[in-house]
Amino acid sequence: MLQLGRTQAVDLKALGNMVTAERAVGRVCAELIAPYPPGIPVLAPGEVVTAEVLAALRGVRADGGRIAYAADPDLATIHVVAGPEPGGQRTSTVPVAV
Repeated sequence: MLQLGRTQAVDLKALGNMVTAERAVGRVCAELIAPYPPGIPVLAPGEVVTAEVLAALRGVRADGGRIAYAADPDLATIHVVAGPEPGGQRTSTVPVAV
């Protein structure tokens, strides 16, 4: 959760949705994603998904590794924060009780 001040926290997953991995590039990730081994996260909530990171994660899978913590360990989809997509389109948001 992202801390806002001392009394508020926001669950980034609640602010977004699942999109195809290709559409996730350039967007803000809303979930933790780590290749295993070694199990060290390469994407954390709040970080931008890049084509290089996506290619590296897919390389791990192709070499027999697994993807830990991701909602979709096959990496067909990635949970991202709703907002402008590269190219200017905006995705819908999910209402959040604060």
